[in-house]
Amino acid sequence: MACLVLAVWGCGVGAFWGVINMLTVDYVGLDNLLVFSSVSSLINCVWLLVFSPLFGLILDKSGSYTVSLSVLGAVMGLTFVCWLFMPAAVAYDMRKEVEQQQQLQQTAVELEPVAVE
Repeated sequence: MACLVLAVWGCGVGAFWGVINMLTVDYVGLDNLLVFSSVSSLINCVWLLVFSPLFGLILDKSGSYTVSLSVLGAVMGLTFVCWLFMPAAVAYDMRKEVEQQQQLQQTAVELEPVAVE
């Protein structure tokens, strides 16, 4: 059973790293890829520094790997649920961008000089 779980885990990790690069470029674009990678790495480093000891503390207090790994699994599940909301976030950004462009066009029309005959 453990081998099956590890095999599925490995396939999931491999699929993640295979797809994440394409998704990143789709969402942030090539112009922002360096900034995204930098911020993502910074967040990852802070996450590891802060939460690794916390998960170790959970392991020490519970005395069971099951509890600690269940907490890690719950965190991964939460991030998956957040990822499911990504299309809604992209749609929201697109609506805001369209509204801003419409406001700019309306402001430009209002500021056009009136020709005097």
